[in-house]
Amino acid sequence: MAPVDIKDALQLTNTYLFDSGDTPLNEDEKAVLRGTWQKETFKQIAEKLDDVDADHLRTCVGRRLWLRLAVALNVKEVTKHTYRKLIEEKIIQDSASKSDENSTEYRFDKSDGFSVLIGQPPSVNSFVGRGPEIAMLSAAIKENQCISLIGAPGIGKSALASKVSQMCPKLPEQFKFEACIWKSLNYGPSLTELLAELVSLFGITVSDKDIPQLTNDLLQCLRKHRLLIVFDSVEALMKEASRSNPWGHHTEYRSFVHRIIEEQHRSCFIFCSQEPIREVKSLQNNGFAARSFKIEGLGKDAIELLKHTGLKNESVWKQLIADYQGNPYALLEVAEKINDFFGGDASEFLELNTIRVDDPFTETLLDQICRSSYLEQDVLANLAKMSPKSIDFKELCGIFSNHSRSDLMTAVTRLESRSLINKSSDQPFQLSISKIVKKLVMLNAKSTVSQSDSIPLTA
Repeated sequence: MAPVDIKDALQLTNTYLFDSGDTPLNEDEKAVLRGTWQKETFKQIAEKLDDVDADHLRTCVGRRLWLRLAVALNVKEVTKHTYRKLIEEKIIQDSASKSDENSTEYRFDKSDGFSVLIGQPPSVNSFVGRGPEIAMLSAAIKENQCISLIGAPGIGKSALASKVSQMCPKLPEQFKFEACIWKSLNYGPSLTELLAELVSLFGITVSDKDIPQLTNDLLQCLRKHRLLIVFDSVEALMKEASRSNPWGHHTEYRSFVHRIIEEQHRSCFIFCSQEPIREVKSLQNNGFAARSFKIEGLGKDAIELLKHTGLKNESVWKQLIADYQGNPYALLEVAEKINDFFGGDASEFLELNTIRVDDPFTETLLDQICRSSYLEQDVLANLAKMSPKSIDFKELCGIFSNHSRSDLMTAVTRLESRSLINKSSDQPFQLSISKIVKKLVMLNAKSTVSQSDSIPLTA
C-alpha cells in the first residue's frame, strides 16, 4: 500500500467523528495528530504552536481526543502510539470494500457538453429580472460546496437555480461543471434511498451499504467529478420538524449536510427550500465553503412579468404587486383569474378588495403557520391585528413583556426567514405582515380553513 498522507488521515478521522455524531477536529487536535503521525513528542508539537505547552496538549487535548477517537473508530482504546496504525487499517478496509466499484471509473460523455444526468429543471420561459441574484448565485457556485436558497413558496428559488444551471457551460474553464443532477425531494425520501440513487448513477454497487458507506462513495465521486447537484423542495423533509429538531423524522440529513460542506470535494450542492437550513448558515459563519441566501419578491421587475399576461390598467399594477409581495407564482395565478373573470381589468379586481391565491400556495403557507411555535403564532396574530401598521422590535417587546427578549428575537428571526413576516431595512427595523399571511393567520386562529379560492381582506 502507498504511504498514507496525513491530510487523508485527518479527513478520514473527521469522517468517523461525523458518523459517530461527534464534532470535527479543532486546530489543537489536528496539531496533535500531525505530530503523532510523525512520531513527535508533545514538547515538539507544542513548539510549533502559539501559547500552548506540552502539558496542556497531553492532559487536556490528548486525553479527550483519544477517548473521542475510541468511540468514533469503535475500538477499545486509542493512544498516541496506536493512532496511525488504526487509521492505516481503516484505509485498507475502505479500499478493499471499494475495489469493485473503483475498478471501472465512471466517465461522462462530454460530446454533448454540459448535461443533466437525472431530473428536469423547471422551465424559465417566463423568467424576468433577478440580475443581482443571478450574479450572486453564479459567483457562489464557483467557490462553495453547498448553497441554500431560502424563500416563500412560488418566489422563484427553483427558477433561479435552473436559470443559473443553464449558464454553467459559459463559466471559465476552471469553474466548469461536467454535469447537473436535479432532484426534487418533494416525496420525502430517506437519506439511504437518495444516496443509493445518486451513487448508482456512477455504476457503484449499493446493496447492503449503510449511510456512512454510501456517503463515502458519493464524496469519492464528487472528488473525481465536478457536478452541480440541485435538491429542490427540501422543506418536504422538515414536515415533522420542531425547534429542537429541525429535520423532523429525517435527522440523518443533518450529518449529511455537515459532511458535504466540511469534507473536501469539487462539486456544489444547491438546496432550494421554504424552510431555513441551519447547518448551512452555521457552517458559513464558521468559515466553511457554504452560503445561504434569502430570495425576495421581484419588486419592479414584476411589471415586466405582468406585461406578458395581457392585463389592462398598468397604473394599478404596483398595488397588485404589493398585495402579492412580488411573488411570481402568485402574480401569474391571479393574472390568469383576472383575465378569466374580469376581462383582464386589474382595477375591477382590486375594487373587490379580495386576495386570490391558489390552493397549493395557500396550503403551504397555512402549513408553515400551523407548524410555528406558540410564541411565533402569537407574534403573527398581533401583527395581523395591527396590519397594515408596522411596529418596531421595541414595541413588540412591550406587547410580549412576559417573554424574554432572547426568545422573542428567535421567534422574529424564524418567522422572517420563512417569509411569514416582513422586516424593513430601516433602523430600527419595522415589522409587518402581508395581506395574504394576515388573512391566513386570522383563519388559523379561528381553526377555520376557507373552502374558497378567494379570501376577502375585510372578512
